[in-house]
Amino acid sequence: MRREFLSWDLPFLPAAAATLAHHYAKNGDLRMDGVTLVVPGMRAGRRLKELLLVEAESRALRLVPPRVITIGQLPELLYTSVLPAASGALSRRAWVLALQAIPEERFAILFSSPPPLADLRGWARLARIVTTLHDAVAGAGLRFGDVVGCCSEGMLFDDGERWEVLAEAQRAYELHLTGFGAGDTGLQRIDALQRRDLTAPGALWLCGVAEMPPVTDGILKAVASVGATVIALVHAPDAEGDAFDALGCVLPQAWQRREVPLKDEQIAVCGRPADQAMEVVNFLASLGGGYAADEVVIAVPDEELLPHLEQQLTEAGVPVHLGKGDPVERSRVLRLLEAIADFMEGRRFEAGASLARHPDLGGWLRSASAVSSHGTAGRPGSEVWIEALDEHFSDTLAARLPARSRIGNGRAAETVGRLFRDLDHERRMGRLAGRKLLSEWAPEILGLLVDAYGSSQLDRNRPGDRRLLDALRALKRAAADLHALPAAADEMCGAAAAVGMLLDEVSREAIAPDADQAAVELLGWLELHLDDAPVAIVTGFNESFLPESTGAHAFLPNSLRATLGLVDNERRYARDAYQLTALIHSRERVRLIAGRRTGKGDPLRPSRLMFAVSGAAVAIRVKRFYGDDAESGAGAKTPLSGAPKAAPSSFNLPPELRLTAPEPFRHLSVSRFRDVIADPYLFALRYLRRLEALDDSARELDGLAFGNLAHEILESFGRSEVAQSTDAAEIATHLDGLLEKVSSQQYGSDCLPAVRLQVEQLRARLHAFAR
Repeated sequence: MRREFLSWDLPFLPAAAATLAHHYAKNGDLRMDGVTLVVPGMRAGRRLKELLLVEAESRALRLVPPRVITIGQLPELLYTSVLPAASGALSRRAWVLALQAIPEERFAILFSSPPPLADLRGWARLARIVTTLHDAVAGAGLRFGDVVGCCSEGMLFDDGERWEVLAEAQRAYELHLTGFGAGDTGLQRIDALQRRDLTAPGALWLCGVAEMPPVTDGILKAVASVGATVIALVHAPDAEGDAFDALGCVLPQAWQRREVPLKDEQIAVCGRPADQAMEVVNFLASLGGGYAADEVVIAVPDEELLPHLEQQLTEAGVPVHLGKGDPVERSRVLRLLEAIADFMEGRRFEAGASLARHPDLGGWLRSASAVSSHGTAGRPGSEVWIEALDEHFSDTLAARLPARSRIGNGRAAETVGRLFRDLDHERRMGRLAGRKLLSEWAPEILGLLVDAYGSSQLDRNRPGDRRLLDALRALKRAAADLHALPAAADEMCGAAAAVGMLLDEVSREAIAPDADQAAVELLGWLELHLDDAPVAIVTGFNESFLPESTGAHAFLPNSLRATLGLVDNERRYARDAYQLTALIHSRERVRLIAGRRTGKGDPLRPSRLMFAVSGAAVAIRVKRFYGDDAESGAGAKTPLSGAPKAAPSSFNLPPELRLTAPEPFRHLSVSRFRDVIADPYLFALRYLRRLEALDDSARELDGLAFGNLAHEILESFGRSEVAQSTDAAEIATHLDGLLEKVSSQQYGSDCLPAVRLQVEQLRARLHAFAR
């Protein structure tokens, strides 16, 4: 086991590739087929393979590529699993069964109250919380039972009782998995390390790995002790050897008081997220077109900044894409499934309106020849049914849309009814009726997606189609895991719950970005160090984002993390101080941007790394951040020289009709005069054409609708024989009957809660009238 230091005066990955090529070049070959390269993340791994190919070509060598894996994948290479690893779905179901078996009085020690047994997603959310704890503690080579004894050592209070309950659940969880014929990866690593049943398949090179879980550290040291070749490539000069451990990871105590060589001119202080995005654009403009888009990389530790950066850079003509890809949960197909699940869970009008507005619904109905997709000459079906939904809602303020029945009278009600009858067809949402086992719902949901998208002509060369296909593949994988659940882990549920479980399984996945070489990448902070672009911009240079910190965690506060040997605030600071130092040394241009406020206006604190200097520089930077002139990044956007022009919008507004008044207005009220000044065309639509906005935003009867309801009841009363009566009770009873009849005809029995209250308010007024 040894370390090799590569100077941080150059980016790490090109230097690592050159070092590896020098080491393995022999007889016209660059043979690395028996070598394993271990990197922090797969993005760095892909880039390292590219650079090895460049090295081989430049040296006229034939490359036999190595195995490249992440530090998270490494342990499974060094031991043989007793049982196959459980899928995420099976693991969470095992945790649910373990948690549900805890007696109620013991469960209350963990969580305030258990969800209803039928609430699959509620139990799955609790299982995810416990899984996160389990993964963190197992990463330190510990079980929950090992934590119990650490809870009284220097802690503010003894939390041992909660960890005892968690330990009971963990033992039950492990028994469930064993019964299913599967194992937990974290627990199998612990067992393998204890058994010392470890082997290394050739040389292991740790490439830029600045931190690793304690259990991985133990496994690596164990294989090295029996003769395995373990070499750590460290991005630092030889003189920094005392700041790293034997495996090349940072030593926390060595970096706590180190100065970071950050110059004042490399720092910008801005106001809100939009100001930080504008500062990025202005900094790129200051480069004068000297760097191509793929020679610039932007780190975004605070994800609140992402939409602002994407918008500002796109408007400036700078192509961008997310290094981690787009979240699957933002894809069209997941939003369609989510809209279907929301609607099926109670058939709320609001959920139905959301489903009707999904952009893929029209194509789905057209492919099924469902009433010609409800369109009319010159108008697409979606436009027709959305207008009908708004009109029907304005008329009825209905809370729900009944299934397979007439929903009311009139043209709008007929259009809405026809739409949802088509959606309720047995090939579409009708196939999701009733209750089935969770495993049985998986193929039904996939069948629904085949019906919705199966006739589409999709081309992976089109970015939108590729993202749709990738999202469908992610859903197919997750559905396969649910379908494979053993009987003991399965459960009866409705379709809405099953769709929700499927969505939860893929919610953390991402769709790879489009392969656009000429684009600025938006990366996470931890990915930035091993990127080799010459220009690096770091946004969100604020405390809790950089360095990341653990606050008042309900189960693992920072003090307990430190005791257990988990990554705590001290270790995070050391890692980030090292990576920022290496970044500053190895890049041609570096810019760090700190914000003073969040998008909501909440104040932000500057990063401690900003003050890792000595003497008066600390006071100068404090004054700069908190002073009145601190927002150095605010200001007008500077045009980017050489930037490509932004693509013109494909959205064209229809031409406005020319509207003229039959004669000039002789009198205008103050409010109407205000409307003329605000928007003359809207004024003409409203007062000349007598048009009103139609939407589904109402949640109660407005004054006009309430008055019309009362007027219709009183008019009917006035025409009845009871109008001649002097008996208050008889009049009140008759008015009650009229109120029930008219309100039921107009708003139905399932109207919004506020409408019910207004009906009762009108009843009280009618009773007062009767007296």
